[in-house]
Amino acid sequence: MKIEVKEEKQNRFLKRKELEVIIEHPEEATPSMVSVQQLLAKQLGSAADKTEIKEVHTAPGSTKSKCLVFVWDEKTVKDLSKKEVKEEASEAASTEQPSKATEQEAEVVAEQVAEDVKEEPKEKVEEQIEEVVEETEKEKDKEEKSE
Repeated sequence: MKIEVKEEKQNRFLKRKELEVIIEHPEEATPSMVSVQQLLAKQLGSAADKTEIKEVHTAPGSTKSKCLVFVWDEKTVKDLSKKEVKEEASEAASTEQPSKATEQEAEVVAEQVAEDVKEEPKEKVEEQIEEVVEETEKEKDKEEKSE
């Protein structure tokens, strides 16, 4: 993969360099933003968290991609290589495991309630279990919405 800086402008007002970059990638797919960020940061001698890839565009059937890149002087952007790790972790957490964990938590709470209040009828304990399950599911929904 060959990277060529076609145009470079210094934007003093926003404290960044604005680059138009051409990437040649013969016999390869369009490069990912992660790989472009890492390669450009290395080539330009800047940190990956200061290099922001705004777009990577490849015409159909072409082996050249045009990229718009900002290299910030002060602002810090996300290092895309680290973002993938977080996404994989969140994807693993969003599978059926949380519902099983919720059920397990509810069972543990139910056992504690049953031990604490042995005089209460079984139906009352089951109602409390349902309440705990509903509360944990609501909390889980709130967490998912906030992400």
